[in-house]
Amino acid sequence: MAYPLQRSHKEMVVEGYSSSIGATPVGAVARAPWRGRITKIGCVTGGVITTSNATITPSINGTSITGGTVTVTVASASLGQHFSTTLNDQGGGASAGTAALGFVYEDDVIRWLPSNASGSSIPGYFYVEIVKA
Repeated sequence: MAYPLQRSHKEMVVEGYSSSIGATPVGAVARAPWRGRITKIGCVTGGVITTSNATITPSINGTSITGGTVTVTVASASLGQHFSTTLNDQGGGASAGTAALGFVYEDDVIRWLPSNASGSSIPGYFYVEIVKA
């Protein structure tokens, strides 16, 4: 049995839901609860996509997160499959604290935008992990 990962009180998971990551994609949105940095972005599928991979592009207030794209592959996309990406530590201090690098401020809008997949009405459950600054 694997041991559970211990989480700090300075980490929070923010979730969003899309009614379709397939042929007619529907975006999802959520609010950043505090100032911090997104360290992980993921998607859990609610069904099977067919023919082509889904690309989930996250953004903060309309600015895409560099290196944050999640690809939901056709070969693995069945009900309840988990896909994620971890953002590299960018460092650089306050001057590098941009949305493109995954930095959020309280009340920023986090958006997940699916594209390129096929199949209809396949739900997607998105999340980001935010470490408090």
